[in-house]
Amino acid sequence: MKKILLIGILFVAGLVCAKAQDVIVKANGDRVFAKVLEVGDDVVKYKDYNNLNGPDYTIKKRDYAKITLANGDVIIGGSGGSGESGGNGGNGGGKVPFSEPVAYKNGFLSAGIGYSTLLESDYTNIKGGYEIDLLFGYLLGKSVGIAAGGLFNSHSLKEGDGSFGSLGFYAGPLFSFSVSADRSLEILLIPTIGLSKGRIKIESVSELAEKFAFTAGAEAYIKWNFNPQWALMGGLGFRQMQKYDLGSIELDLSNFKIGAGISLRF
Repeated sequence: MKKILLIGILFVAGLVCAKAQDVIVKANGDRVFAKVLEVGDDVVKYKDYNNLNGPDYTIKKRDYAKITLANGDVIIGGSGGSGESGGNGGNGGGKVPFSEPVAYKNGFLSAGIGYSTLLESDYTNIKGGYEIDLLFGYLLGKSVGIAAGGLFNSHSLKEGDGSFGSLGFYAGPLFSFSVSADRSLEILLIPTIGLSKGRIKIESVSELAEKFAFTAGAEAYIKWNFNPQWALMGGLGFRQMQKYDLGSIELDLSNFKIGAGISLRF
């Protein structure tokens, strides 16, 4: 399981480091992946991103609808956009604030389901189980915001007719990293603290024990904004739980989960 966690972290880190392109959306809807060199009053100079050593190209303001730069800024073409200039000069288009729908959605609410397992080797009688998650996030800036979520997981016992599960909530800062120039793909990192109610039940001896405990951990997601209103999310999470002293049972647990879900953007 530690190998799975390491692979997941390396995968996320690789995506964060991936190169992003500038994207030119032409007036007819065609997209050009480019490296913008200069933004003038009426003309934008660029190179083809797939041939950066090739010739320079130009496109007139009336011939593009918008240009999304790798840093997230948007330059409006055509007859749109007066205001702050973008790129290296001129009044060739106004930047659209990241909070505007054309550039970005600040908030999302997601629901997901996934696989949950305990990392401690001492608890060989507890199987892997499922986890259901709800997550709310809102960006206060281009890459920093807040997040809060709730979870429910359940694990059955390998021997005996019982179960172990937890119900809880968590919150923390939200960090967003854009992977693609048009922000259709992004990485979300959320360090968390929370409170969880652990519950173990053994049917054969009619034993039930419950307790609240503090948790700390981190969540990491890949978010695909495939639609102005909707996104798909996949990710993993880790939580270290405060020791559970459930009567005759004492558990010092850490939990790992991996899952996927759908997100409503707003």
